[in-house]
Amino acid sequence: MLSVNNIEDELIADFGFYACILLLEIVFISFKTGQARLKNKSFATPEDAIRRGGLEFYRQNEKVERLRRIHRNDLENIPAFLFVSALYILTGPSQFWYKILMRSYAVSRILYTCSYMNEWRAPARSVIYCVGMYLILLPMLIVVLYASLW
Repeated sequence: MLSVNNIEDELIADFGFYACILLLEIVFISFKTGQARLKNKSFATPEDAIRRGGLEFYRQNEKVERLRRIHRNDLENIPAFLFVSALYILTGPSQFWYKILMRSYAVSRILYTCSYMNEWRAPARSVIYCVGMYLILLPMLIVVLYASLW
């Protein structure tokens, strides 16, 4: 088993790069949600609505809610992937396969966001989501097998 001191710098660099991309995606959606609230005058609290024109703007809007669902989905899935992929490093994976895993997951999350924001027809969003979920499950399975066999 690898110790933390032996981990290749390349794997850590790959992890850091793709973790930043995924975290930027979360921040981007948060920013887009705020923009949509302002554009559609749809505020989550009465005090925000009053500040922006009146209590009639304390309401829900489908575009804002769609962005909120994307954001919530990111917050449910991206941290789990980052945690599992960090543990996966400890199993000593091939740098090539690790990079493929990280890149594929980042692309799947970005495509998922695009599909949800642009209302792509079914089953596109579901297929993209499933790809991302399998990319979480694969390193989890490897970590569990590695830990139980060694």
